[in-house]
This record gives sequence, C-alpha cells and structure tokens, in this order.
Amino acid sequence: MSPSKGCRRDLQKRSLRNRLLRSPDTVLNALRFAWIVILVWGEFGTFFWSLSSCRWPDDALVRLTASHYPLCCSLCGKDTQVRPPRAFSHESWLGSLRRLVFELNLRKNWYVTMRLRPHFVFFLGDMLAGGKYITSEAEYEAYIAKLDDVFPMPGSTQTFYLPGNNDIGMGEAKPMLPDIRILHQRRFGPLSQQVNVRNHTFVCLDAPGLVDEDYERAALHRPFESWIPRQGGSIEFIETEGSKFEHPVILLSHIPLARPDTASCGPLRERGTIRRNVGYGFQSTLGKQTSTFLLSAINPDVIFSGDDRDACEYFHPFPGDPTRSVKEMTIKSFSMAKGISRPGFQLLSINDGTPGQPLSSTLADTQCLLPDQYAIYTWFYLPFALATFFVVLFFNL
Repeated sequence: MSPSKGCRRDLQKRSLRNRLLRSPDTVLNALRFAWIVILVWGEFGTFFWSLSSCRWPDDALVRLTASHYPLCCSLCGKDTQVRPPRAFSHESWLGSLRRLVFELNLRKNWYVTMRLRPHFVFFLGDMLAGGKYITSEAEYEAYIAKLDDVFPMPGSTQTFYLPGNNDIGMGEAKPMLPDIRILHQRRFGPLSQQVNVRNHTFVCLDAPGLVDEDYERAALHRPFESWIPRQGGSIEFIETEGSKFEHPVILLSHIPLARPDTASCGPLRERGTIRRNVGYGFQSTLGKQTSTFLLSAINPDVIFSGDDRDACEYFHPFPGDPTRSVKEMTIKSFSMAKGISRPGFQLLSINDGTPGQPLSSTLADTQCLLPDQYAIYTWFYLPFALATFFVVLFFNL
C-alpha cells in the first residue's frame, strides 16, 4: 500500500471520529450515560462506600471461651427529626422539596445502616421534629406510622426509644397535647427504664422529665437530699433503681451532662464544643448539680448522649474520687442537621464478661459516618448540571 493511500485512510478515520464527536446525538447519549452513572453513585454508591470501612469494634474486646455466646452488637442513633405527615403540615413547594430531600436521605442512611444487622438499636431522642406540636391522638398515630415507614425495623432487632425535648416538650415549651407522655409510653415503653444486655445494664433516662423536675426543685431552693421526687418521675427512678445495678452501667441520656465551657470534645467533632445554653424548649446540658447527682446515684461506667448535633468525647471527673473519670460520648445526628457536614451513629460491641473484668474488655464503641448529602448536591450534581447546560447550549447555537 502506498504512503499516500495510508495517509488518506488515516485522514478519513480522523474525519469520521471528529464528525461522531461533534454529533449532537453522540454527545447527548454520552451525557445521558454520564448522568446515569453520577446519579447511581450519588444516590446509592456513596452511601455504601461510606460504610465500607465501618466495622463492629470486636477486635478491641477480650473474647471469652467458646462456650459463651457470640458478641452482642448494639447501635445508637439520635436526632432523626422525622417531619410531620403531609396531611398535618402546610408547606410551600420549596418546603415540600426540602422535606423530600430530607426524608430520602434518612431512608438511604437507614437502609445502609441496617446492613450491619444490629441486635439492639437505641434511639437517644428527637425522633420526631415536631412531637411537642401534635394536637390530637390521630395526628400522633399518623406521625408514628410515618416514623415506622422511614425506619423499618427487622423483627430480630430489639429497639428502645429515649424521649427528647422535640418529642414530648420540655421547660416552657409545653406540649400542645397534654397526653403526649402517655401516648409516648404506650408506643415506646417507659420514659425511663433499664435494659439488661449480656451482663451490662443500659439505663435509659427521661432527660426532659429530669430537667422539668429539676426546674421545680431549683425554684424551691431545695437540694437533692431533701427533695421529694415526683411520683413516676426521673428522680424517683434514679433514686429507686440506682442502687440495684449489679452489672456495668451504660447511661443513655438525650441531654449531655454538664462540663466546663472550655472543655475539648476530641478529634471526632467537626468544630466547636458543647457550651451550656438554655432557651425556649431546649437545654444544651444538664445542670451541674443534676450531673453530679446522676454520677453519684447511678455510678455509670460509660455515658452516651444526644441532643447536640455533633460528636463530643469528654471524661467527667467522678464526684469524690479525683482518680476516676467517666467517659461520655455524645453521638452525631443521624439526619442532615445544620452545623455538621456528615451525619453518623455509634456502634457498640458487648460480650458477657466475668466478675472483676474491666469494662474496656467487655464493651467497645466506634463512630461511623454517613455521606455529606449537601456536598453531593453542591459539588457533584450542580457542577455537572452546569456543564451539561453549556454543552447542550453549544450544540444548539
């Protein structure tokens, strides 16, 4: 073959390739394919990828002999903030769009999280975004039905719910439905309770109720020692049950315990720290006296708390024993909360242990992070949407 024929054939191939690349149909098909890949990755792939390195912290525990049961796995989440059912809300189209994005994110977060197959799930409060604004039992039932729909629970998983200030109200933000606490107990069980798991006692505390009763006590200037507890209240539960715990105690509270405003939250927190702040219907930490009372009466080995949207690890000095400290882990919000980039949750692995064995060898916890949904939209979808717009515009000029 002569050199001229070879050059001519190369030019023909190059011309055909250029025509194909400049063909609107080819470009549009390439854009369609790219959008499919991007949407599949953004809506599903990133969620699975985010938990690919999330493992139960089993290796940190001292395993027992083969005659014992396998490790027990518990998951702690909080601040799901499920929105009211559409029938009971009045929103603009923009509000409805935000709700759709928020709820889709919750469903995806929950779907990938449940692939970890926990034996127990503890929700540390604020499951409902507007529980204190519910006005009827019918509205409450519709709200709970929606909660169950967003967070379907496997039959093999036991679930426990702590009340939050958004669920049942607190302080001056009284619930609009006076029977909200009764309905909450009917649906989720006692407001304060203890749960025994593999020779460990989880103490689930009604923190909003404790704050309300603490306001009453403080208004009368009475110390805890001379206070007559409210019947069925949090203080009565603490005083009655606190001395009965035989196993290591894991205290669960929606509201974190008091600490200095300058206390560090450790490397797991994105920014800032937890400072004492009180407002309409909320309180960022329990009072100093209340926290001391809790630590002394319950004698917890470790504490997990919610309310604050970001993670915070803090070690409380134990009252009367400066050589001892108690770890409190405030876990991340499970939803797209303001102030954090990535939601998260906490995993706990537990084994039976033996008398005298330190808690560090029978319980271990770790934080798992979920994708940054806002970043997916602003740094992933938006730039590609703009690129698509300009490419389509170019081929239509």
